[in-house]
Amino acid sequence: MGITVTSTALTVVANADRLRGTRPRADPDDVRIPATDAVVGVGRDENKEDNMVESSQKRTDPVCGMGVDPATAAANVEHDGITYYFCSTRCATTFTANPHKYASATTS
Repeated sequence: MGITVTSTALTVVANADRLRGTRPRADPDDVRIPATDAVVGVGRDENKEDNMVESSQKRTDPVCGMGVDPATAAANVEHDGITYYFCSTRCATTFTANPHKYASATTS
């Protein structure tokens, strides 16, 4: 029964012995970190607030039921004095073909 030693095993043992002999250096106690002023942004952007209120008033596409922002709607159609907003021109075309079917389902 013989013992076979490879060079890889010897390298691992040699490296482990070297690591045992080293000691980590302690952090110095006199390290100074420069003081910095906190940066805090306080203020209001009334234009953004106004836009948020307007854009949050979504309408429902009467054909597919999707929420639609009137400012970015793909199309809108007025029917019986009510403006309907659509997510796509396809929904607007479907509505225009039979407005009474969809107008009774959703009122904007």
